[in-house]
Amino acid sequence: MCVCIPCKNCDKVYAGETGRRFGTRLGEHRKEVEATCSRPTAYTRSRKLQSTTEHHKSAITDHAVQQNHVID
Repeated sequence: MCVCIPCKNCDKVYAGETGRRFGTRLGEHRKEVEATCSRPTAYTRSRKLQSTTEHHKSAITDHAVQQNHVID
């Protein structure tokens, strides 16, 4: 199954593929983004620079952290 998840803040769309239920996989993406982005760290230029070297399990999380964006 092809999975398309848009970003709320820009025109980027995550396109992935899974053999699992869409709702289950989407929930996993959401949990990882929320756990990673809910840290009480101010989003500064140095934080953005640091985030470009971090890689998470999900490309969605990488985008959310690096751009300070929210998945839709």
